[in-house]
Amino acid sequence: MGLADLETADKIASVVGAGVGVIGLAVSVFALTRGEGTPPVAGARSVQARGGIGRAVTGDNNQLSTPAPGPQPPAGAGGGAGAGSGLAVPGERGVAADGSIGEAVTGDGNQQL
Repeated sequence: MGLADLETADKIASVVGAGVGVIGLAVSVFALTRGEGTPPVAGARSVQARGGIGRAVTGDNNQLSTPAPGPQPPAGAGGGAGAGSGLAVPGERGVAADGSIGEAVTGDGNQQL
């Protein structure tokens, strides 16, 4: 009876070890393919950037006749306001950037003539 129990325990340990190995492989593949440079998902019609934004328009029926500001320099010498801390996730029609934002038009029917 003792020898049969050892054989059964050996088989169970082999199956459990193989299962743990497969789970470890799946976690490793997930961690390697998730793309750390991609900003987190935000609300509908929002704008996100790893860096600065010159002009972001998320509203409808806006009339803008002035030239858009150029790309904005980083907010600080460290590479942007959110450097190292992660990018904020804006809600619907929101704007977020690691660097500076020159202009954000988020409402509907704005006129800038």
